[in-house]
Amino acid sequence: MAIKSGKRGGRFALLSGLTGCLLPALVFASPSDFADTALRLCKAGKLKDSLPYYARAIAQSPGQSDLYYNRALVYQQLSMFDAALSDWGTAIALKPRSSTSYYNRGLLFGQMKRHRQAIADYDRPLKLDN
Repeated sequence: MAIKSGKRGGRFALLSGLTGCLLPALVFASPSDFADTALRLCKAGKLKDSLPYYARAIAQSPGQSDLYYNRALVYQQLSMFDAALSDWGTAIALKPRSSTSYYNRGLLFGQMKRHRQAIADYDRPLKLDN
């Protein structure tokens, strides 16, 4: 997403692709600032509103598996299964011994009626612990 200068003397930034969504440009200095905001929005039940913040955090820190993990949970709760599946795959690729990522992806496969893949993901943590 490209950042365009907004009104108010450059104090705010308007992210293209987000209709009228103003984000304080000077407040967010690190991926953790975006991730913290995303988590607060999720806790407030504003799942869709958290997605642009996760996107910014991931753009700044693409190697952080926890960001993909959390965004996958949001996508899954919003029934955006393809996006969730993609993020689970990335989270697992970045942290292949994460049993909770396999478990949650297994839940997603179950929701998608892909039961063989769900079972395989449920079995994976058992093999990791041995």
